[in-house]
Amino acid sequence: MTLPDGAELNCLVDDYRWPWADEVPVFMVHGFGRNARFWDCWVPRVADQRRVYRPEIRGCGDSPVPPEDFEFEAANLATDLLHVMDGLGLERVHWVGEHSGSLLGMMVALTDPSRVASLVLCDAPTHIPRRIHDDVYPMGEPSTAAALEKYGVAEWCAKTIDYRLDTRHADPRLVAWYVEQMGRTPVHVAAGLTNCFGRVSIADRIEEVAAPTLLLIGGASGWVAEQQIASASRLRNARTVVFDDYGHGANLLAPDRCVTEALTFWQSLDSS
Repeated sequence: MTLPDGAELNCLVDDYRWPWADEVPVFMVHGFGRNARFWDCWVPRVADQRRVYRPEIRGCGDSPVPPEDFEFEAANLATDLLHVMDGLGLERVHWVGEHSGSLLGMMVALTDPSRVASLVLCDAPTHIPRRIHDDVYPMGEPSTAAALEKYGVAEWCAKTIDYRLDTRHADPRLVAWYVEQMGRTPVHVAAGLTNCFGRVSIADRIEEVAAPTLLLIGGASGWVAEQQIASASRLRNARTVVFDDYGHGANLLAPDRCVTEALTFWQSLDSS
C-alpha cells in the first residue's frame, strides 16, 4: 500500500470469503519491532468467518525500511494505518492489537471512532512506565538505542524476552522464532519505535474510547496486567478475559482460546 508521502507498507490479506460476504473485517496490528507473522496462528479460524488484513508498520516485516533519520511518531503511525484502510476500502474494522498495536488501535478509536467497530487488545498498555523505558530496556547502556546498537536487535530481544513473552509456558522453538523475527527489524527502526512509544500515553483519555473492547489479559504480566485492569474499569464498554497463570504473550501462548474469545465477542456485537 502506497502512503501519501510515497512510502509503502506491506499488508497481508487473508481472504477466503465469497465476494458478497459483508461481515466487518478484522485488522490485526503487531507490536513493537514485530510483524504480521505473529498473528499466523489466529488466521485459519478467524479467516474462516471474516476477511483478515495484517499490515506491517514502517520498517517492520516486509514493509520498506525508512531512512536512518526518519522520525517515528505514534500519531503518524496511526495515520499510516488509516491510509492502509482507505486504500483497501475498509470503512470499519474489528481492530486486533498486541502491545503497541493495541496503543495504536486505541489512538485510532479516539481520533476516528467511526472506523473502529471494536477493539480486541492483547498486552495493551496505556503507556510504557519510565522504569521500563529508562532502566530495563537500556540494559545498563545510556539508552535503549545504545543497547540496540551494542547487541543488535536479536540479541537485545533475547536478553529482554521475559518482558514480551512468558517463557515458562513457551516452547523453546517459539522463543527462538520470536527472537529471529524481531531480529529482522533494523536497529534504527527498533530504536526509533521504542523512543516513539516511550513518549505516548493515553491514560488520561481512556474514558473517551467508545468502541466495544475485549481485553485479553495475562494475569501474571505485572505492570501490563495492572494497566489493562485499570483500563477495564474506565472504558465505557469493556469485557475482560484473564489468563491467570500467563504473563506476557497470551496471544502466542494460548492462540486458540484467544481466537475463541474474539469470535464470540464479534458474534455478540453482530447480534446486537
